[in-house]
Amino acid sequence: MNDELTIRSGIHDVMPTVFGYITVGMAYGIVAKTGHLSLLMIGLMSLIVYAGSAQFVLVSMLATGSPIGAMVISTVLINARMSLMSMTVAPYLKDESMTQNVLIGTLLTDESFALSMNKLNYTNHHLNAPWFHSVNVGAYLVWFVASLLGALIGGLIPNPDSFGLDFAVVAMFIGLLYLQMITDRSKPFLRHLSVAGVVAAAMVVLVRYLPGTTAIIVATWLLRVVPIVLVKRMTIPKWLLHFLSFVPVAILSAIFVESLLVIHPGQWPGVNWSNLLASLPAIAVAIITKSLFAVVVAGVASMAILRLLGWA
Repeated sequence: MNDELTIRSGIHDVMPTVFGYITVGMAYGIVAKTGHLSLLMIGLMSLIVYAGSAQFVLVSMLATGSPIGAMVISTVLINARMSLMSMTVAPYLKDESMTQNVLIGTLLTDESFALSMNKLNYTNHHLNAPWFHSVNVGAYLVWFVASLLGALIGGLIPNPDSFGLDFAVVAMFIGLLYLQMITDRSKPFLRHLSVAGVVAAAMVVLVRYLPGTTAIIVATWLLRVVPIVLVKRMTIPKWLLHFLSFVPVAILSAIFVESLLVIHPGQWPGVNWSNLLASLPAIAVAIITKSLFAVVVAGVASMAILRLLGWA
């Protein structure tokens, strides 16, 4: 990353995350095709819903004939974090028009949010619409194309998980989390680490009572756009800005920790040992290389090896 906030810089910054979008997008396309969804339905879901985890669950819910209401409620719950992300990003876009804010909020994702938080460390805490649009639209188009490719070649890859492709997103969040911790020099690294630790402990407790669920269009869009519109019209108190400054690490930590847990509603969670073991090399590569792409490759390769050895 650098301190430029141009379209070209945005395209350059989003490139390391593309591998994650491609692998997971293709995995979604393959799963959706095996779930008997049409190519048109697969493409429209990626364009309209545009929420990875939600789309995977929608496929299973559609296959089992779940009611629309259940899909809506599930989507609200799984995408609730987008409200907090939008509120965190909004103060840095106050100079942009309401239309630009809505457009940015509409395509905001976990990855583009994390990239924007990292970018602040290079731009003296400034963001703008051209950079954000290039990041968002680039990721959006890659996700759409990847999902179609997955659907088209689904029959050629009977078991994509055997290649560790499903671990690409987890590895990507490992890299984003570590990069956020080391690039935000406004706070000591140990403070970031302590926030991650508190979030991890909280996650273990919360998933006992709040099992994760999933997905649909209106809820996904509203949870991304409404907070960014409201905050656009407000003056954020300094104490709230200070609180929000810890949100990136907290959210990324929660997403990562959730991937390490086996959730049983009403019970204490277990440990997802395969994800934990595959995470260790990815974390080591993050510390050594500080390269998001290298972390994703290391994570996918580690999971593939674990499955080859029969350990996952």
